[in-house]
Amino acid sequence: MFRSGYGDEVSQTSPEQTGTEQRCVMFVHAHPDDETTKGGGTAAWLAATGVRTVLVVCTDGGAGGVTDHALLGGRSLAEVRSDELAAAAAIMGFDVVHELGYADSGSESEVPQGFASQPIAPMVDQLTDLIEVERPDVVVTYDPEYAANHPDHLRCHEISAAAFAQTTTDAGGPRKLYGSRFFSRRRVQAMHDWTVVHGLESPYERALEKLPDERFTTRIAIGEHAVTARNALREHQTQIAHDHRWFYTIPDADFAHVYPWEEFELLAVAPGFTLPMPADVESDLFTSL
Repeated sequence: MFRSGYGDEVSQTSPEQTGTEQRCVMFVHAHPDDETTKGGGTAAWLAATGVRTVLVVCTDGGAGGVTDHALLGGRSLAEVRSDELAAAAAIMGFDVVHELGYADSGSESEVPQGFASQPIAPMVDQLTDLIEVERPDVVVTYDPEYAANHPDHLRCHEISAAAFAQTTTDAGGPRKLYGSRFFSRRRVQAMHDWTVVHGLESPYERALEKLPDERFTTRIAIGEHAVTARNALREHQTQIAHDHRWFYTIPDADFAHVYPWEEFELLAVAPGFTLPMPADVESDLFTSL
C-alpha cells in the first residue's frame, strides 16, 4: 500500500477471474500512442495480472506532427509510427495488436479520405469481426465527452459502441463497454498540485479550466503500471519529445504516486445483463461478470 499525492490510500487487487477461465479485454484506440495515454496503465496492469489484452488501432497516425524528421529515416510517418506502436505494445504486454490502417484524419479533419470521413458501416463490420474472433469480456474505447475534441476519437467511440451492440447477443460476446476518461480533472489537479509543491511552472493549470465535470463509474488502481505506460509512450518519439512538459514534468520516481488511478465510465452492458448498483465506484472492469 502507498499513499498518493492526492491524499488517498491505494491498494491494488487482481482483477476478478472465474475459475481457470482467462479474461480478455479489447482496447480500441484511434491512433498509435493513444494506447499509452488513454487507459494505458490499466492495460499494462491487466496484462501483468494474466488478463489477455487485445489492442485495436484504427488509423495509421500519418497526419501527426514529427518531433524530429531524422527519426523517419526516409520512411513515411505511418510506417515509423507502426514500428513505434509495436515497441510500445510489447512494453505494455498486449497479447495481440490489430492495425486497421485507416488514414489519420488530422485534428481538424483536414485529410479528405481520413478515418472520420469514411462510411461507418464497413468499419463497424470490421470491428465486429475482430470482436467475434477475439471474444473479449469487456471492450474499452473513449468516453464520448472526452472524444469530442478529435474527429478520429469520436469515430472510434462510435464504431466501438455499434460493434459492441452487434455482438452482445452472441454467446460469449462482450458484456461491458467502457469509455476511458483520460486526464480526468482529479488526475490533472494532482499533477498540477505536484508542480506547485515543487516550485515549478505548471503546464496543467490552463487545462483545469476546460476539463469536463468529474464523472466516472470505475477507478482502477494502476500503481507502478503508470510508469509502464509512460515507458511505452517514450517509444512514440516522433510524436512526443522526451522533454515534453505535459507528459514528463513529473519524474518517474514520483509519477506513479501522484495519481495512481485511471477512470472509466461504464457506457453499456449486454442486453439482459443486470448489474447490481455498486455501493461505491467499481475498482475492476470485471465487476459482476
